[in-house]
Amino acid sequence: MGAPPTQPSLECWETATLNDITCSWEVTGTQPIQPSLECWETATFNNTTCTWDISGIQPGNVFEENLDLCENTTLSLIAQTNISNPTFIWSTGATTDNITINSAGIYTVEITGGVCSFETRIFEVTLLETPIIENVISDGNDVIITTSNSGDFQYSLDGNVYQSSNVFLNVDGGLYNVFVKQRNCTSTITSQYLHFYIPKFFTPNNDGIKDRFNLSGIEFYTSSEVSIYNRYGKLLKFSKNSTFSWDGTYRGENLPSDDYWYVIIIEGQKFTGHFTLKR
Repeated sequence: MGAPPTQPSLECWETATLNDITCSWEVTGTQPIQPSLECWETATFNNTTCTWDISGIQPGNVFEENLDLCENTTLSLIAQTNISNPTFIWSTGATTDNITINSAGIYTVEITGGVCSFETRIFEVTLLETPIIENVISDGNDVIITTSNSGDFQYSLDGNVYQSSNVFLNVDGGLYNVFVKQRNCTSTITSQYLHFYIPKFFTPNNDGIKDRFNLSGIEFYTSSEVSIYNRYGKLLKFSKNSTFSWDGTYRGENLPSDDYWYVIIIEGQKFTGHFTLKR
């Protein structure tokens, strides 16, 4: 009597079969082929799972850039790189070093060159909305511009000098073209506005500052009447459908410091009140 030969040690991919004729173990099987690797990958055979374990991290820097896109315009995205002889693949499918876009969003470009040379650039593009003027009002001699949307807006009353505040202080009465734009955009929104206010005092001392009681801008209305009275109801000056400016005199004589009353009718709307003459 005898015993069969001992089965040899096997690799995980091998199979042993006893040959009754030769009375030996026949080993068959082939080690799994190593998969194709990227230049940054390493393959290690795992005898437990009988598979190739692949490790490695793709090299290359990732650059992020935030850009603004003005409404109804285009923007050029440029993939700058120090990689030699680079090739480009954009998320849009383009293969050039730059693309032109007309909508907001996130755009990426993969840049490669040579052996194991990689770079990714990410462009996050934000749309800058064109301002929408909601209203313009006069608060005393100040002008306030309100928009129905928000942004980094700039405001102007002449289209040349802009400011970040929507409030203009101590503005002379008159007809203005109001301008609003995004700080970094050229497109402007404009609206015509008649700024009219009634001064609370004037100082006719010939210093060049508030020397006259002016109702600037009243001449732009289709109809107007202005009457000025002293405290006893005596009519001192009257004007109809024209500019109005009073120097604080009556028949060539200077009137004293005091309160004086007005009745102003503009396009059928009546305004009454008083102002102060200070000498």
